[in-house]
Amino acid sequence: MTGTHRGGASAFRRRLALSNPFSQPLSHPPHSDLSKAPPRGGRFERGPDRPANDTEQALRSIEERFRSLVEQSSEAIFILDVEGRVVEVNASGATLLGYSMEELVGRAWVDLVAPADLAAQPLHFSELRAGKALVFARQLQHSNGSTVPVELSARMQSDGRLVHVARDNSERVRAETERASLLATLSESRRDLEEAQRIAHVGSWTLEPASGSATWSAEMYRILGRDPAGPAVELGDIAKLFTPDSVALVTAAVQRAVETGEPWQVELETVRPDGARGWVTSVGVVEQGENGAVTKIRGTMQDVTDRRQLEAQLQQAQRLEAVGQLAGGIAHDFNNLLTAIRGYTELIRANLGAGDPNQPDLEQVVLAADRAAELTRQLLAFSRRQVLQPRVIDPADVVLGIAPLLRRLLGEHIELVTHAPPGLGQVLVDPSQLEQVVVNLAVNARDAMPAGGKLAIEIVNAQLDAAYAALHPGVTPGPHLGLVISDTGTGMDEATKARIFEPFFTTKEPGKGTGMGLATVYGIVKQSGGSIYVYSEPGHGTSFKVYLPRVEGGAARAPDPTAAEVQPRGREVVLLVEDEAAVRSFAARILDARGYTVLQAANGAEALAVAAAHQGPIDLLLTDVIMPGLQGHQLALQLATSRPGLRVLYVSGFTENSVVHHGVVGEGIAFLPKPFSGEALGRAVRQALDQRP
Repeated sequence: MTGTHRGGASAFRRRLALSNPFSQPLSHPPHSDLSKAPPRGGRFERGPDRPANDTEQALRSIEERFRSLVEQSSEAIFILDVEGRVVEVNASGATLLGYSMEELVGRAWVDLVAPADLAAQPLHFSELRAGKALVFARQLQHSNGSTVPVELSARMQSDGRLVHVARDNSERVRAETERASLLATLSESRRDLEEAQRIAHVGSWTLEPASGSATWSAEMYRILGRDPAGPAVELGDIAKLFTPDSVALVTAAVQRAVETGEPWQVELETVRPDGARGWVTSVGVVEQGENGAVTKIRGTMQDVTDRRQLEAQLQQAQRLEAVGQLAGGIAHDFNNLLTAIRGYTELIRANLGAGDPNQPDLEQVVLAADRAAELTRQLLAFSRRQVLQPRVIDPADVVLGIAPLLRRLLGEHIELVTHAPPGLGQVLVDPSQLEQVVVNLAVNARDAMPAGGKLAIEIVNAQLDAAYAALHPGVTPGPHLGLVISDTGTGMDEATKARIFEPFFTTKEPGKGTGMGLATVYGIVKQSGGSIYVYSEPGHGTSFKVYLPRVEGGAARAPDPTAAEVQPRGREVVLLVEDEAAVRSFAARILDARGYTVLQAANGAEALAVAAAHQGPIDLLLTDVIMPGLQGHQLALQLATSRPGLRVLYVSGFTENSVVHHGVVGEGIAFLPKPFSGEALGRAVRQALDQRP
């Protein structure tokens, strides 16, 4: 809005003559009396005692030119009286604030200042009246209620009036606001990118070969274990970040990229400042100038250490599973042979007199068979095909109960410390097998401390979450009890740790170990639904951590060892089904000698035919579990339909079917593991016959 005030532009020129600081005579006294000033809009005319002369005409000419410049100025000019009211304003000033010139004259300056800046106004007035010339930012109030950012240049005239020259800063402020908004957006985007890189474990980097400088994102520092506040990374430092093999690999990859222009992707092994190793996937591209020279190399690195560790664990588990299948199959066949060897040796011994000179030789055959049977039991434990009889127990009872035996095994040069508070929880496990786990780990620790040391056994509660399970194949998330066995021995390197659970692997001297101790531990833990991990460093000891799922309910009572011995004889009819002829013949002779009537069959189909042809009762089915064609439990189910009340006794070198669920004897199922003696067979048959159908 613009307006004309009392004569328009010509009147403003006349009034400006009073306010123009350059139009006042140098001898004009400061703070002149405003009451003697011409009225607003009046002409500032020459009095009768002031004759016009050439000097005055020259001054008037200068004033006219100055007034013209002021009126045409794009900057807003406000002149305030000593009370801070507007007495003069040019058209640009009126336009700036959206008023007419008439509306602005007489207004208090503080009414034109935005409320946010009012607090600073008294100080500025005070400084101006003290003779200071000021340049400062201010927000003025527009007639429509909005604010107008301006840059003010202000000073006081010799007559006490204040001159304010305002330059509209709206565009600059808008540009600064937009720039600030853009910077904020860029900053937020950068934070989002850094967060995305942190979550994905991906860092970005740039290398400039000409200057040797390198630029890393924040995640790059974390991946490589460097301090972001440390010295800048240079091209010469890159070789220190990786193993020599990886340096050669990435160097060749970059060279191929230079020659072909294609990006590269390689996996590299990193070396952190603390010596720890890791793995990254490096992807990069080469930028070349017009002359073919490399100007920049850009790329990303993703931390794949966890993935590599998980793959290694999975590969080890698969390798152990394959070895376990082989070991289990061998043990199964070997158990059949041992059953025959031991059984027929017993028969020969029984037919010889007590003083026969062959008795000691046969005793050695039996002892050798027993040692071989123990080895097959260890193989079956590793392959998770042994027979377990689990109960709900408190593992603290096992640790505390076996502690006296462990002290004798360890010797006086090793200190045994146990921390197994009862009541932490229960697990479902075969107590004798858990004892074997503790003994084997303790003996392994003893051998690692030939000069003495300390062995600590601890029971702890552990909550294994989904994140932990994701990094450890085979782990089910949930509450567990942890059995932690730690020693201060020699420790192990990475190569040894990778193989310690393999059967027959040992670091001991020949003749001082079979290499089955830790393999047995591994099999027992896995078959019990648990997991086992080892933490070790050369010279810093070893810690084995066994996690077993915690179960609800009270601990079960152990069977009474003083129970009466069952009678090994009888007159019942037994259907003996065994595909191994030597084992079948031995079992038939044992049972026949104890008074039983024995019907024999080599497989399931033959057994069905024998049963169909037998007119009398059949009291017990004694069958191998794993046979060609019809399996033992399938045979039992078919016979049960035609002969209700038939009792069943299963025998096998290992079990992995629905009768003995994954090697765990089900409640009420009679089972006899191979190899067995004649006495064990007689007891098992009698017990099975005496059970309810």
